[in-house]
Amino acid sequence: MCSKAAENKKVRKSVPLNVKLDVIKRFDRGERSVDIMRALGLSASTIRAIYLQKEKILKVAELTISSVNSKVVSSGRHPIMNRTESLLLEWIDGCGYRGVPLSYLMIKEKAVRLFDKLKQKALEDGEESIAEVKFIASHGRFDRFLRRGNLRCLKLTGESASADTEAAAKFQEELKNIIVECGYSYKQVFDCDETTIYWKKLPSKTFISREEKLAKGHKASKDRFTLIPVINATGDAALRPLLVYHSEHPRALEHIDTNTLLVVFRSHLSGWNTQTIFSDYVTGYVSPFVENYCKRNNLDNRCLLTADNCTAHPPGVAECGRNIRVVSLPANTTPLLQPCDQGLIAIIKAYYTQNVMRHIVNAIDRERNSRTALREIW
Repeated sequence: MCSKAAENKKVRKSVPLNVKLDVIKRFDRGERSVDIMRALGLSASTIRAIYLQKEKILKVAELTISSVNSKVVSSGRHPIMNRTESLLLEWIDGCGYRGVPLSYLMIKEKAVRLFDKLKQKALEDGEESIAEVKFIASHGRFDRFLRRGNLRCLKLTGESASADTEAAAKFQEELKNIIVECGYSYKQVFDCDETTIYWKKLPSKTFISREEKLAKGHKASKDRFTLIPVINATGDAALRPLLVYHSEHPRALEHIDTNTLLVVFRSHLSGWNTQTIFSDYVTGYVSPFVENYCKRNNLDNRCLLTADNCTAHPPGVAECGRNIRVVSLPANTTPLLQPCDQGLIAIIKAYYTQNVMRHIVNAIDRERNSRTALREIW
């Protein structure tokens, strides 16, 4: 009888801090008790007991980072770091609830802002020792934050071409001969390349709590523009890039003179570059720029411009403007020969993405008290 009673006796299990916080959070969201029971596998009495002890649990959570692995506490750190991470976790959780995908850059930007705000407040309160505390949002710190906060990255939703190495090697010799025979200075050797930027594209992955199984997604925008940067071999002559958009008068530029932009703005219904647009760009903008540049550097008024082999560029070797000679790269050699593909375009896209993420973080902060949909922000 005793052994049978012992078998039937329920074993009391402790509820982790992160689960208690999740119960409180779900109650505050207005979820029903029955839904919380099914989602977390807890009994009704346990859920009621947790919510009745809400204030006590929240006080305990303030001493640590509110995460699944609540036992991981960093020692030797200034309390402002723990407070920053605690607020950052709350922000990440709120963004996840609203279906806002987060990238490393967005989280980094928000972390820096939270730290600066907390530090400023501490200084105003007379905590002079805080002045020496610095926060560096490095990848290492970010990885440790992910472990402490038990966050993971989920995908919400590459292509390597077999380059023609033989043609690439042959062209290198041909280009070298052209430069030597025609007496071009490296300052007079320019390169251009075009890339497509989906300017409203959002991260395809987001960081959420490990206790969450799914992340709210969003419909990917296909709105794009074509960008063509131009730069010379020595890197001291960066021209305004050519930007081709499908609309001649975008709403965002309604009251802006496109001639004052940091790009040469052109439009085409397809949003793609065309031979007419490219030729107009070279003759109308690049040619005068080269003339002034060569004059400042005491060089002959001429330059050699390398470009990809595509229908939008003049085929083969062609004169494009009175002082520009265009040389097309051989087909299927871009990964090996195209200078702009060796990091320039990647840097441009990285800076663009960083500024976009900063804009979204600003918008999220402005709308933090509402459930504004992401499509209304961006």
